[in-house]
Amino acid sequence: MMMKHMWQSGVLLGGAGLDGQTVSIADTRSAAEFLLSGWGRERKDAYLRAVRACAQALKGQIPHSAAAATFVSAVVEARYEINLFDTFWENFDAEISRAAEELISADFPFWAYGDAAAESARS
Repeated sequence: MMMKHMWQSGVLLGGAGLDGQTVSIADTRSAAEFLLSGWGRERKDAYLRAVRACAQALKGQIPHSAAAATFVSAVVEARYEINLFDTFWENFDAEISRAAEELISADFPFWAYGDAAAESARS
C-alpha cells in the first residue's frame, strides 16, 4: 500500500537519530515530524523553509516533491550525512514481507504467535 505523501526518493540521515542511529525519511509527514522533534542542528533559513514547505504540502497547497526538495536542502545546509534511496523498493520489500508473513502464519500458525501457541497446538 503506497502512502499518499510518499516521496520518489527517500533520505537516509546518518547519525541523526538517538544514539547516532540512521533516520529514514520517505514522506512529507515523516519529514515534518523529524524537523519538529528530531532536528539536532542549528535552525537556519533552509530549516524554516523546509518546515513551511512540509506544512504547505500536507495542506495540499504545494506538491510533496517540493517539500522533499526543500527538506533535502535543509539537511544539506545542516551538514547531516545524507544518502538517497528509491522508495519504490522500500514499499516493494514491505509488501513482500507482509505477504510472506501471511503465508507463513496460515501454514504454520505457531510460528506467527510464538512458543505459547506452539505449546497449545502440541497439546
